[in-house]
Amino acid sequence: MLDDLVSRQVLKAVEPASLALSLKAAEGIERERARLHKQWQQQLERAEYKVSRAKRQYDAVEPENRLVARELEQQWEEALREQRGLQDQFDRLQAEQPAKLSQDERKCIESLAYDLPRLWEAPGTSPADRQAVIRCLVEQVLVTVQGKTEFVDVSIHWVGGFVSHHEIRRPVGRYDMLRDYDRLKERLIELRKEGKSSQQIADALNAEGFYPPRLDHPFNHKMVRMLLCRLELSSPHADSIANEHLLDRQEWWLQDLTMLAPPETADSQATTE
Repeated sequence: MLDDLVSRQVLKAVEPASLALSLKAAEGIERERARLHKQWQQQLERAEYKVSRAKRQYDAVEPENRLVARELEQQWEEALREQRGLQDQFDRLQAEQPAKLSQDERKCIESLAYDLPRLWEAPGTSPADRQAVIRCLVEQVLVTVQGKTEFVDVSIHWVGGFVSHHEIRRPVGRYDMLRDYDRLKERLIELRKEGKSSQQIADALNAEGFYPPRLDHPFNHKMVRMLLCRLELSSPHADSIANEHLLDRQEWWLQDLTMLAPPETADSQATTE
């Protein structure tokens, strides 16, 4: 449910009318590249210092001290190789991911506003791909449950500082955990007094926006009967005639069926034994 909410909001954010968020995403990419480039520059500075230090040590050794000079020369050459290797890697990074986005890259990001909904549902789009898109637009998602009820407050913090607020429902374990449980009981009693069948009650509850705790299925006649029994508004052990209107055609209470079963005779019991 939470993933579906975030996905819907991300798709909504990159609609043509919301290209500002796409531009914010571009700024976020540039900030991330700038951070990465700064790390590489720090590594290059350390490598350059290491080369400079090795050269100073080599220049300071006495010429007649050949063994020490040879060891310092090797250290200097090793520092130079490390520096060249780091510089080559950084040059490749700059070529592949320059600190500033190119005009083509910016157009590509903006085009997501038109192509993302189609690509999002494409068979070749993996969950990791969707997460990568979400990270470009969303900084964090905060979730707060409203007490013990089925309602959950969700705050989506977008790149650029905007915060959107939403409400979703989660499955809960019991009817009395529902936020509108008292209103559900009142409506159930009203429909029961009107003489509605269990299926008619279920249809009315569904039409009026009520839902069971698990949220996976709407109300049906079995759920209604169970709930009526729990609330002691109907019981198969009570007068079955009073509850007859709750049954559809070809349906009986279990207790009534057991009463219709023929009693076991002594002969049949003996045969069974």
